[in-house]
Amino acid sequence: MKSIMQTDMSKCYLCGAIDNLHVHHVIHGTANRKKSDKYGLVIRVCAYHHDIIHNHDSALDLALKKTAQREFEKRYDHFEFMEVFGKNYL
Repeated sequence: MKSIMQTDMSKCYLCGAIDNLHVHHVIHGTANRKKSDKYGLVIRVCAYHHDIIHNHDSALDLALKKTAQREFEKRYDHFEFMEVFGKNYL
């Protein structure tokens, strides 16, 4: 799996942990998982941070989505992000 957000997928994007890693689709939800895979909007996070992102910290989730959109827009047209994901996080 290729990520445009994280070069070293062998550790947690947030804390550097190397155990119990999960793939996190930054733009998540049923309809967006495949799109996140296609465009590289995935990171590896430890189980602790994966739970935090999904269940406890909407500000962290939004910050990751903003980073994902910025990385996407470096490589693709801005309007394409909104066409692909239907939302502008910036």
